[in-house]
Amino acid sequence: MARQTDLLKKIDFTRSNWCVHVRVLRMWEPLFGKQQFPSSLELAVMDNEGTRMWCTVPQLMIKSVKMKVKENGVYVLQNFFVGLSTVKPNQTRVSAQKYKINFQQNTSIIATDDHDFPPTRFDIRSCADVLNRNGVNEVDLIDVLGLLVTKHDIVPFSIEGKPHRRLTIVLQDLEKNTIECTLWDSYIDELFNKVDFEGTEPVIILLQFCQAKTFKGQMIITNTRHSETMMWINSDISVINDFKKSLSVDDGDSSSQLITTVSSTQSETLVDDLMSSPVRSIEELLTLEEGAIVWICGTVMGIVPSEKWCYLGCKKCSKSVRKDGNRYVIETNVVDSTAPISVTIWDREGFQIYGKTANEMRETKDGNVSSFPAELELICGRKFLFKIHKKSANNNSGELCYHVMKITEDKNLLTKFVISPSGGLSDEKPYVTTDKTPCSKSQESIGDTISKDCTPAKRLFPTPSIDDDSHNASATKVPKITVKVEK
Repeated sequence: MARQTDLLKKIDFTRSNWCVHVRVLRMWEPLFGKQQFPSSLELAVMDNEGTRMWCTVPQLMIKSVKMKVKENGVYVLQNFFVGLSTVKPNQTRVSAQKYKINFQQNTSIIATDDHDFPPTRFDIRSCADVLNRNGVNEVDLIDVLGLLVTKHDIVPFSIEGKPHRRLTIVLQDLEKNTIECTLWDSYIDELFNKVDFEGTEPVIILLQFCQAKTFKGQMIITNTRHSETMMWINSDISVINDFKKSLSVDDGDSSSQLITTVSSTQSETLVDDLMSSPVRSIEELLTLEEGAIVWICGTVMGIVPSEKWCYLGCKKCSKSVRKDGNRYVIETNVVDSTAPISVTIWDREGFQIYGKTANEMRETKDGNVSSFPAELELICGRKFLFKIHKKSANNNSGELCYHVMKITEDKNLLTKFVISPSGGLSDEKPYVTTDKTPCSKSQESIGDTISKDCTPAKRLFPTPSIDDDSHNASATKVPKITVKVEK
């Protein structure tokens, strides 16, 4: 005769001989810090009443348990010990249950027939519940179901020299409430593999075990960092099918639903920044005092070839302290219709431009950090808005240098904020001299005023040299700068 099993909600410290019948909803192996191998296997299980509980398998048992247990399988578990389901700061748990199951060497795992066991049940919270924090916190994972109505741009970035991506989408529930959802890395790939953003079919997304978080004072949802989150997209399951039917009843016809694509929140932030700090010409920037922070718009005419296009920097502060990873430091030559200037692009903006870290760029040259990768020249001929900080060079020379704080080549922003010296929108050609000696290699023209035979690497200006008289002149006088295109 089969032993009677206990409900998960009954488990506590009062007994040690518990026996539970559960379905395994999710399995994952978290990595913390610099771990290369997981220290545990984590499980989310559900009993026949739909109650969820968190289980932990110690490192020595991971291999044996993975051979016996599969996601969506149904098992009887006995001889485990009960622990508290407390978590460390910034960690999450799959259930609000006070207790959890910890596997031990003699834990019994018996696979059973799942015909009489209920299918996966979801703990779905409405958008309003999340936004109002109604029974929702940032520790206990939840399920959210909604119609995909908006997609922002993918934003690339790096953490400790490793490339990552994030994407913001907006989900809408049946009450027309909406909530922002941030997807990261592999979840973005899964979304794009399953969704036709140009189509008209409604896209229903169910996020199981997602995390609610506060962002800019408002609650959002996001997938978790250790892959606890499951994403169901237009899947043939009851909750999604019922949601589609309700859409049809409410809207009359749910067969057509366009997804709105909007610029990323980064672009929106840049708009605010540009509105508060007018775009200046390079000629105006040259007349400003040290410490000035302004926006300019210019075309990158070339990169100063140097062995020091990257440096070994600290992960936390990016200073040249510890050899944790390479960081970009690229000196570029930029022009607008008024003057040329040399500006320095640092690591964050370098990753934004090239889509890869300096470490990855360095590896393209077989790890030779003294080389100058040709891929760096992909920036040449492109027009950007630069947020520039005019400051003293860090070499006690008293010279001024121009560091890039932000950069964008968003076409809408370029159209809206590019100005001419007279104050209107400008389509004028870049400032160059008439000294145009052709180079030996043929490349596409950067502008009508630049020879088509010049390679980007040779479209360089020397560092502007100012004689003593001009150096001592009034700060409001623009120094005369001669630009040559070298062979």
